[in-house]
Amino acid sequence: MKFEEKLIYLRKKSLLSQEGLADKLNVTRQTVSKWELGQTKPDMDKLVEMSKLFNVSVDVLTNDNLSIEEEKEKVKQIKKNNNEGGRKFILYILIIIFIAALATLSYRIASSIKERNDALKEEIRKEKEKQEKKQQEIENEVKEQQEKVQKELEESENQKEKDNFNRNYEFWSGTQTSMIVSNIIDSAIANNKKSTEHLIEFIFDGTSYGTDANNIKTIKSSLKNFKGHEIQYYEISLDYDENGFVNKITIETR
Repeated sequence: MKFEEKLIYLRKKSLLSQEGLADKLNVTRQTVSKWELGQTKPDMDKLVEMSKLFNVSVDVLTNDNLSIEEEKEKVKQIKKNNNEGGRKFILYILIIIFIAALATLSYRIASSIKERNDALKEEIRKEKEKQEKKQQEIENEVKEQQEKVQKELEESENQKEKDNFNRNYEFWSGTQTSMIVSNIIDSAIANNKKSTEHLIEFIFDGTSYGTDANNIKTIKSSLKNFKGHEIQYYEISLDYDENGFVNKITIETR
């Protein structure tokens, strides 16, 4: 398509008369008529103005091998590509924003879950410590009760043992005859022979005979049944060790 044909086509498509186009390009109607008749060609300045006015390139106006429709299709394709590129760019931006938002949401959800899990673990730990402490207190209380009962049993056994041991001598304490004194001596000798835990020392008229059975036995030879025509009496007193057991028998002649 030649230049003059393109000019006529573009002018009519723009609903311009030759005079209207001449006014826009600041030329006479006759100049426009000569362009359309192919008698003359516009200079470059006017071609540039036409290009802007009709929204086509100068190459399309001057190159007979390029048609206006091809130019429009090319421009349309460029716009389409630009639009598609813009849409793709916007789509990419939206995808990036969506991924970022999803990542942020996932992070917040994960953080929230972690916080709840940590809080739950802490609560379980505290409850476990509380139960363990309570269990320990119960065990300590039971242990104390057991120890108390055991101690009471031991004390009861010790008291029973002490009472049984002392009863053999306390019954005869006080003023007694030589026969009773002899019986106490025999009982103490028997005790000192079979037990080393609770030995009994004998004091007779101020002299200690210790705890040896043979020494204590000699006291019996010094005992008398009568003092003249009267019965001979002896005063028996007891001493106790730190645990309450009789550990010394003192015999005084009256």
